[in-house]
Amino acid sequence: MKKVNILLIEPYFTGAHKRWCEELCQYSSHEIDICSLPGRHWKWRMHGAAVQLSEKLNDLGKRYDLLLVSDYLDVATFKSLYFDQNVPIAIYFHENQISYPWSKRDDDLRLVRDNHYGWVNFTSALISDWCFFNSRYHMNSFLGLLPNFLSQFPDGNFSRSIESIEKKSEVLYLGLDLKNSNPIGKLNEEPVILWNHRWEYDKNPEEFFNALESINDLDWKVMVLGESFGEYPAVFDQARDKFRDRIVQWGFVESKEEYQQLLSTCDIVISTAIQEFFGGSVVEAIHFGAHPLLPNRLSYPEHVKRDHLYADYDQLKQKLRNLILLWDEKSELETSVFRYDWSVQIPIYNLAFTKLLNQLA
Repeated sequence: MKKVNILLIEPYFTGAHKRWCEELCQYSSHEIDICSLPGRHWKWRMHGAAVQLSEKLNDLGKRYDLLLVSDYLDVATFKSLYFDQNVPIAIYFHENQISYPWSKRDDDLRLVRDNHYGWVNFTSALISDWCFFNSRYHMNSFLGLLPNFLSQFPDGNFSRSIESIEKKSEVLYLGLDLKNSNPIGKLNEEPVILWNHRWEYDKNPEEFFNALESINDLDWKVMVLGESFGEYPAVFDQARDKFRDRIVQWGFVESKEEYQQLLSTCDIVISTAIQEFFGGSVVEAIHFGAHPLLPNRLSYPEHVKRDHLYADYDQLKQKLRNLILLWDEKSELETSVFRYDWSVQIPIYNLAFTKLLNQLA
């Protein structure tokens, strides 16, 4: 396979985005450089990163076979400023602002300024030569919501644009470093319930902690990991006080090794999210042996069997109660998520980039 020289552009270089970029560079057989900005001020990144990064790259003047950019880049503005007008561009959607639920506290929603970021995602997909999505749910939800999103504007028929995006869209699952891990095993007298998601409104933490409240008469412990960014929902502080005698670990863990070791001690992982385009935190927890209880929506049905899904909050409470009551009789976890390990995914990535360039040649 011919080596491809790729420039990976990530305006929001933090968390899962940063990890994906670094691991893709580590495992790919292609030559990949990263051009990035710190992961903060996401709205400003969608406005300003195209100008900032095009200026930086124009000064360097290095040519590449392919630009692989994230959804935080305004591709239309970037391409108009970038010195190499002929280089193919592929966009990788970790998320998108059309099907992402907005926080009710966001001023842009109140002032009806929230459509701009979805428009940037739309035009970026339209201008890019290829669109990769990190799950089938993500691709289908984005494409499915485009007609309604675009109908909000005063005029214009965008059906041909939508059709163009559909024809060049493909699922390319998120790769995760699952193989290089060292679980320490489970030695818990009581099952440990895990929260390892961002401390954000779209992860619906109120429902998670309400579910814990419903089993307060049973024996269990809780581990709350995940990252918070400045202000976070008040329910976390309330829950920390309420469940203080049940807490094994509370708060973000910086070290990847320590984080994975903590995951390997957990017994049950729950998601109550109202938004999840892939769900890397849940996939990792499952890999380390946690029994998943996940909503039957979003990307989760792509990861686990139906037995691990719940239809609504009442069923979550019932399944959680039954799982703890029958903990000693639980069956072995049959769900495997190793298909997302880089050892499986990287040949798919390598081939996808090579095929794309051959197709566009």
